[in-house]
Amino acid sequence: MHRPGLVVAIALVVPALAHAEPSVTESAPEHRAAIAVNPPFRWLDGNAFAVSAYGAVTDHLVVRGNVSRYDYDLNAVAALIEIAGQAEDEGSYRGHVTDLGAGVMWFPRALWSGPTLEGGLLVRARDLGYQDAFASPPDLETHTTVVAGRALAGWSWLLGDRAFVSFAVGLSVGREWGKEIAMPDELDPRMVEANVDRRYLSAEGFGRIGVAFGL
Repeated sequence: MHRPGLVVAIALVVPALAHAEPSVTESAPEHRAAIAVNPPFRWLDGNAFAVSAYGAVTDHLVVRGNVSRYDYDLNAVAALIEIAGQAEDEGSYRGHVTDLGAGVMWFPRALWSGPTLEGGLLVRARDLGYQDAFASPPDLETHTTVVAGRALAGWSWLLGDRAFVSFAVGLSVGREWGKEIAMPDELDPRMVEANVDRRYLSAEGFGRIGVAFGL
């Protein structure tokens, strides 16, 4: 989902973050690995699980691997735009999305503290459906695989010398392959299947709660 405003915001915020003054507390040099999960309140109804593993290769560069699975729903960016435009999404969502990602993070200030920039690759499996009586078709299932490059900008707060809370937002751009199925309904009892091969563009974002440790 293309959100031009998000791109502009990142372009304005990132330079300011990179030149921000360092905090008094920074991570100890020996804490060069970390593990982090998405906020626990997202687990309560089973709609989102994610874990990231980090390994520092220098005092400022970190390799991050990520696995996540979350229910398909109206994303936060789209929801805010909908509220601002006083529109209402009449559709219903079902299914889930599974992500595998790998990237390199840059911490200009210090490991686990301050602004972050990340570039990497994303593989996303989309097995989902959307139903809307006013759409055409009114019930559409999507079963596709996405391979994309991803760029993120964010911030990490170091709590003590090990724990941290971080967030990042950005974009992914790539290619999507698979199939879409127009499901039978009262107006059209046929099931129509079509192959998908198209460009993929999506807003991205994540939050993590983690702890760093020594290797």
